[in-house]
Order: sequence, then structure tokens, then C-alpha cells
Amino acid sequence: MILNLPTTTTQVLRDHKWHQVMLEYNALVQNSTWELVLPKPTHNFVGCHLFEYVFMAQPSRFIDRDYLNLVCKLHKPIYGLKQAPYAWYHKLHQFLIISNFTNSHANRSLFFLNIGGIMVYLLVYVDDIIITSDNDGVVQEFILTFAQ
Repeated sequence: MILNLPTTTTQVLRDHKWHQVMLEYNALVQNSTWELVLPKPTHNFVGCHLFEYVFMAQPSRFIDRDYLNLVCKLHKPIYGLKQAPYAWYHKLHQFLIISNFTNSHANRSLFFLNIGGIMVYLLVYVDDIIITSDNDGVVQEFILTFAQ
């Protein structure tokens, strides 16, 4: 439960913590992180399987007072879960294979792409990606595609 909630806009604007909370909340909304739904009696709030829906209690900083009986249904299975690294890598791997990259047999974190003799190399380390090529235009084009 949140204590000492501000009661006026002036109080909110004076408190930098509320500004941070609102920035975080807006980012969650813009990224469609969750939707509020009625809880199912058979679901635990934070237990899940990798590729199924995840239900969780409303985060204490973002409790919607008008919908106290609702829970969050996450739209993506990789938010703060033990399976997150695998789910992230799996999703990235699928995207790269669809984009015609080949996964190296010697190093599963290395992907390469040959576009008419132009080589593109992509290396994944935890949640970092290194991409290089002898053609900057191809790298920039891939980054734009990847950002979508």
C-alpha cells in the first residue's frame, strides 16, 4: 500500500519521486506491458510457464484505485522472470533466422549473414549485441529493421 499519497497537483509536481514514477508508468503504458484483467481462481500471481500468459498482482507503485480487484496480465513473457534470458535469446534467435542469418555451430552466440559477398556478423553476449560489417549501410539498414 502507498502511504502519504499527494492530494493535489502542486504536491505531485514538487515531489521528484512522483515525477520518476509517472515517467516509468508512461513507459509501461506506451510499451503495452500489461492490461488489467479479472484474476482467474486457478492462477497464482507470479507463477508461470515460459510461453503462456503471466498474471501478477498490480505493482504497488501503480495500483489503480478504480480497479483494485484486477490483476496485471503481462503481454510478454520476459519481464523479470527466471526464464527471461532464454526467452529473450529465443525471440532474438527466431528473428535472426527469419532475417536469413546463420547461427554458427562453433559459437551459438555468433550469427552471420552473407548479402551478395558483404558479410555481416552479429555477436550476442547476455543482453548486449555487437554487429559489424565491412559495409556501414548494411549495418544501419539492419539496425533500423531490428528496431521495428
